[in-house]
Amino acid sequence: NGKYFIREPSPGTIYLKGAGASPLGDRPFLDRMNLDTSTKERVWRCKAPKEGDIPNPTTNPLAPSEVGGKIPTDDERDDVYESLVVILDDNDTILISRESKTTPTNYYLTSLTTSNNT
Repeated sequence: NGKYFIREPSPGTIYLKGAGASPLGDRPFLDRMNLDTSTKERVWRCKAPKEGDIPNPTTNPLAPSEVGGKIPTDDERDDVYESLVVILDDNDTILISRESKTTPTNYYLTSLTTSNNT
């Protein structure tokens, strides 16, 4: 149905996409996994809502992973729902959809290395 895919951004790594269920609601994510070591790195995640506490992974081993292992600041949080649409061929740019209670769905290009939206 076109929902699942495997992409190898570099030899021995793949991307993993998930719905991202969390105490703050669904926060879709994209991980890069090393097939040799089975280690995962969170490279993108839907913004956290402004309200609610984000579990800290250093004190709670069951806490969902954040990009770079860093808890988002208040300025980085927003009351939007974002989801991954597609990974572009450069393996650094993704197309995401973003919507909120007051804004219809829009599409944005996002860099995985610089976190810039266009």
